[in-house]
Amino acid sequence: MRWMNRLAATMMVLAVVAGPPLLAVLWLTSHPWRWPTRAQTQAWLQQPVTATTIIAACVTVVVLGWLTLLCYLAKRAGQLLRAWWHHLRDVPLPPPAQMTASSMAGIAALTMPAATAGDILPATTPVAAPEQQLPGAEPNSNGPAEQTITIGQAGLDLPSGGWISTGMAAAVAATAALIWQRRRRAFQPAPPSPHREQLRDRDLHRLPETAEAITAARPGALYQADHPPALLDQLPAGAISIIGPGAAAAARGLIVAAALSTLSGKTPTTTVCIDRSDLTRLLPETDVAALTAVGIQISDTPKPAAPPPSGHADDGGRHIPPAEPATSHTTRIRLTADPNATVTWHIAADGTEAGTANPQRFCVLTAQNTTDLLTLVHQAHQNPRDTATEPHPPTNHPAPAPLPQSTTTTGRLQLIGGCELTVGGSPVRLRRRAGLQILAYLAVHADGATRTDLIRACWPGTPPATITQRLHTTLTDLRRQLQPLLGADPIHHDGHHYHLNTQTISTDLHRWRTTANTAAHSIDPRARREACRTLINLCHGELAAGHHWPWIDPAREALRRDVQDAAALIDERVR
Repeated sequence: MRWMNRLAATMMVLAVVAGPPLLAVLWLTSHPWRWPTRAQTQAWLQQPVTATTIIAACVTVVVLGWLTLLCYLAKRAGQLLRAWWHHLRDVPLPPPAQMTASSMAGIAALTMPAATAGDILPATTPVAAPEQQLPGAEPNSNGPAEQTITIGQAGLDLPSGGWISTGMAAAVAATAALIWQRRRRAFQPAPPSPHREQLRDRDLHRLPETAEAITAARPGALYQADHPPALLDQLPAGAISIIGPGAAAAARGLIVAAALSTLSGKTPTTTVCIDRSDLTRLLPETDVAALTAVGIQISDTPKPAAPPPSGHADDGGRHIPPAEPATSHTTRIRLTADPNATVTWHIAADGTEAGTANPQRFCVLTAQNTTDLLTLVHQAHQNPRDTATEPHPPTNHPAPAPLPQSTTTTGRLQLIGGCELTVGGSPVRLRRRAGLQILAYLAVHADGATRTDLIRACWPGTPPATITQRLHTTLTDLRRQLQPLLGADPIHHDGHHYHLNTQTISTDLHRWRTTANTAAHSIDPRARREACRTLINLCHGELAAGHHWPWIDPAREALRRDVQDAAALIDERVR
């Protein structure tokens, strides 16, 4: 309705400003102006008050009022132009490095290669690239540093079981980047308000856990473009019989590869089909409609295998399809031995094909990994605007409580524009990188976090029961290092939740929350404008800049939206 109000106001101003001159011109065209004659002047002096003179006096008063209004509008327009000019100078623009990084992220999300079914690499190929150390690994731990994902040149070992190639991992990371890019572009800034606070962050939920674990490994830097993996359209037409200990996991990998290929922007030349009975065995709780929406065909009755396509056989007797298929075809996955199948693959538990001279390794996934990645693809197909405008149950967000006064040495955790802990003005380098991540997570989540929340944030994809001891070790080392410097425990535990001790460690997010609350809930227009200007001035970089923690993305985008809403309110006042 705002545009209708603005249109009505504009029409009224035009009518008031341009209406009188237009009426005067129309009247003069039918009544030419003439100077009064001598006789008319003498008659007016003898009898000044007549109907004609009264009308002339009224017209003169109206013209003077119109000129006064015109001068006021010109003065007001000049004030608005000056305020608009100062607003343009005060709004912080992203630096060239940030603009370049955002552009590269968008390009990577749109140009990342299609999903893969597996890397055609010999099983004995040596891994030349050393394993990459991920965020959360402690270099000072006794023995080798533990990692949630083991990265090699050929692929990634998922912590909950399974293996995916670097090509598929890069496609997953690109899909995650594409989702966040679409959410950012779908957001519509508007002045802060309590009602808007309930609606705008509906789409700022975290990605599935497996996708976060893969994204944290940053597989895009490991993807080798000069060694392209086997694309999905290289699968032969007809039935594929997959047997062996890793048959089910490999079939799940093919399903995920087929779903990811629908995001490439091109029509896939291969359609993956699977029997309903086999699907129930692979993914018992998966919605069939959701699979169909991402390009997977479900068949209720077995179909005879298609005749073998033209091609040749390799040294191991496996059929090799033509390199460039002429038309699209359907590949049917069977989890039982089928004598009429075009190809029969015997897959080991690690995804390696057995019984061939040049074995290839297939992506093998657990049921939970597959569900997470299919959910990621489904989110990529959704329109972010539909999610962002869904009704949200009303909640109360009271203003942040003031920081309690403390006589102990106070540290400061800066999160806007970086992530650094200082005590007494001196930076503190934590011995464990997961320690800094835990402090940042507790600062962002002021309501506290459970043990499971911290484990999923710092070590995504890892079952909490298998890594609880590592969390306790990190927290113990964090307390031992910071307690002598701060004079108190940096983290409180109330039995269920961990909280950042705000008496000893202050954060710039506390001032941010207080200012944002004023901008959204204050009834004083001047206080709201000042709060919005303060938000714009406080934002000198993204949240935890330089760190690639998957859990930080929702909070980072929420901070960006606070700034955009603040700029929208100032822009509305300028107009």
